[in-house]
Amino acid sequence: MNCVNWQMVAALVASLSALVAIAAIWFSHRATRFSIGVQTLLQLESRFDSSEMRRSRSALASYALAQPPTGEIPDAAYAVISLFETLGFLLRRKAIDLEMAWNSFDPWVPIYWSALETVSTERRKTIADPTLWQDWQHAAQRITYMQAQRSKTKVEYVQTRYDARRLQFLREEANLSAPACRQSSKP
Repeated sequence: MNCVNWQMVAALVASLSALVAIAAIWFSHRATRFSIGVQTLLQLESRFDSSEMRRSRSALASYALAQPPTGEIPDAAYAVISLFETLGFLLRRKAIDLEMAWNSFDPWVPIYWSALETVSTERRKTIADPTLWQDWQHAAQRITYMQAQRSKTKVEYVQTRYDARRLQFLREEANLSAPACRQSSKP
């Protein structure tokens, strides 16, 4: 005689339903998080391409072109540093996707970091704050790593390419004018 244990069947159906519900919540959470990350990145891009930020980038590039950069960083340039710090913080917290950040902010973040790394080191010592601009540094390292991954080469080679382009890149940035026109500077 075939006897069905309906309590066991009900328990199994309830367990499967719970697993499906958990999976749906997990996928929904991932989709929401991805969507928020995209929106955040688009807002950062929009800010980065604004007329005000282009003037700030010009000020920072002009400062970085002085070899070695000396004196105070122009006030206007701190807007760029702040944006790069925010980007690094969001990357570190995994609030935005690394590949999307790379696509949007390579080569700006790593080249500016490379140009001003010495200034950062000195300022960290001067103000006794080892955390100064750490998130910007993190963003530069992660974006450089992603560039190496995408180009199937070593990080050191990517850094050498950034260094080789730095002077021309900074000159172009120093000459930015108000109308925003995003041009890819990908190698």
